[in-house]
Amino acid sequence: ECALLVVGNEILDGTVKEENASWLAGRLNALGFRVKRIGVVGDSEEEIGRGLEWVLEGSRFVFVCGGLGGTPDDRTREAVAKKLGKRLVQHEGARRELEEKLEKLRRKGVELKGVDWIMKMSQVPEGGEILRNRLGMAPGIRLPVGEAELFLLPGVPVELKVIFAEEVEPLLGKGEEREVVELTFGSEETRLSGWAEELEKKEGVVVGIYPLFGRLQARMRIIGKVGEVGRIACKVKEEAEREGIPLLEERSFRLG
Repeated sequence: ECALLVVGNEILDGTVKEENASWLAGRLNALGFRVKRIGVVGDSEEEIGRGLEWVLEGSRFVFVCGGLGGTPDDRTREAVAKKLGKRLVQHEGARRELEEKLEKLRRKGVELKGVDWIMKMSQVPEGGEILRNRLGMAPGIRLPVGEAELFLLPGVPVELKVIFAEEVEPLLGKGEEREVVELTFGSEETRLSGWAEELEKKEGVVVGIYPLFGRLQARMRIIGKVGEVGRIACKVKEEAEREGIPLLEERSFRLG
């Protein structure tokens, strides 16, 4: 199971639209991993620490997005180190790569200010490994925490996606293969709600019902073990036919 924590006052005050958690959740589910919780916290070390404790509980993989840049309000490294009782240490590989990137900028005539703050991005909590960021300055960090793996990723969406694809995905291994069936009915969602509750209790599947706005239609999504979901979907279709609810569309696919 996975959990995600997004860091940033700009998310909480609505200045920036959050998209990292949505993208990560979709990608993790496609790889066969279940995302059990997603949280958003502000930039203070105390909030990040409390959020980290919450997402680590019972999780195998934890992703913290944001707060790795080179400005005073980027405090994720410090907060994580403090919460886990670890020192922040200089990562020599990250330091060398940052210095090379800064030198390239100088050669292009870019006037650099706040270099000390930029070099802060080469620090990691003790025991952490660097996840290379070929698009930006701030590297990601991988850190074992008990039986969990903690990944700290920059908040810039394009950088996060590239680091995840190139550095993180190969480390995750294969998730659980699951089957998904989506059934679209010509009915309001309330007529399907009782079925969803019964299926989750009796069959142990995950069921979601989503209204299609502007139309008298609702989509039921059933997620569960491969081979079981198809059987359950057949039962739902039979029940719908008995009640005179038309099935408009059906599709199935696999996760993992």
